[in-house]
Amino acid sequence: MLKEIVKINRALSDITRLRIMALLYKKKKLCVCEIKEVIGLSQPTVSSHLKILESGRLIKGFREGKWMNYEINESLEEKKRKYIKLIISLLKDDSQTAADEEKAKKADRFCLCRQPGRIKRNISC
Repeated sequence: MLKEIVKINRALSDITRLRIMALLYKKKKLCVCEIKEVIGLSQPTVSSHLKILESGRLIKGFREGKWMNYEINESLEEKKRKYIKLIISLLKDDSQTAADEEKAKKADRFCLCRQPGRIKRNISC
């Protein structure tokens, strides 16, 4: 168990990864382009952070159409989930994670993930 706690702490020892985890706890599911928009980093950087969280089994990714979505890994042992939830709960009064949550409310995957050259829907972005 000690090694597993160290692995969790390493995965959460970065501000960006903590911000991503807080977002996923509040929003439940986000695609890479939504996370990129909220966090304000490039797609490769965001993907790198997501891979670290995924390799620590804190989150899981799944494809839904053209979107690669991520969510908190609900199959973690209860003790680990409670530990992570405790860490995230310490951020409840943090201005950065509050701002992230507000940005996430406005992030629209249909607008953010459109690819140039493809037929566009009648969506005002």
